[in-house]
Amino acid sequence: MKDASGRVAVLNNLGNIQSSLGKPLNAVELYDKALTSAQEKGDPTEEVNVLGNLGGAYRELGAYQRALNCLNKGLEISEQSQDRAAECQVLLNLANVHSDLEQDDQAIDCYERCLAIAREIKDPLTESEALCDLAATLVYLKQIPEAMQCYEASLKVCQRIGNAYTAAVVYKNLADIATFNGLPNAAEEFRQEALKLARELELPFAKEWEKSGVIKTKRGCSPFSLFLKLVGKG
Repeated sequence: MKDASGRVAVLNNLGNIQSSLGKPLNAVELYDKALTSAQEKGDPTEEVNVLGNLGGAYRELGAYQRALNCLNKGLEISEQSQDRAAECQVLLNLANVHSDLEQDDQAIDCYERCLAIAREIKDPLTESEALCDLAATLVYLKQIPEAMQCYEASLKVCQRIGNAYTAAVVYKNLADIATFNGLPNAAEEFRQEALKLARELELPFAKEWEKSGVIKTKRGCSPFSLFLKLVGKG
């Protein structure tokens, strides 16, 4: 790996593999090496990419401050280099960490900034993901009309670009929330939609969904009125 770019790419990809295998500690070690190589090379795009992955690994470990440190550094670099695509992705990752920490004002601010850039640079994939994640935060805050708009907008974008993965997550979230709010029929409809997409994509957690029936939401659930609207009764 004499070529610097090649070394960064290989180490970064190896880190991604470890992360996908549920070994974030191993991933951190590889991302650290990739980051050092990217910094030595002086390529801001690669540095931001690795910082994002490193922040994600720290998030998996529950090391949220380290995750924030990595992502804020990546945001600073992407802003300085005027790399809007990288900035958009970093903002989405930052928003998710803030949401994990229940720092909802910061999370919503990052989601909204991410969405603005995604629409500006015409990145519908990130737009659909950000809308889905923002909706979950709004549901927790009981901002139901706004959450409804985000879920509906996310599904529309998903359908337009064929983003079945995020669509499955949206339906999964709706099924979970419906269950917690005593709407078993609506929950089963949403669950079946999620399972259909998960099976088509051969997602590893499809079997878990089939066995569990209910996948608990990480943060709260919505009032009954959300599902009256979703099933056309509100």
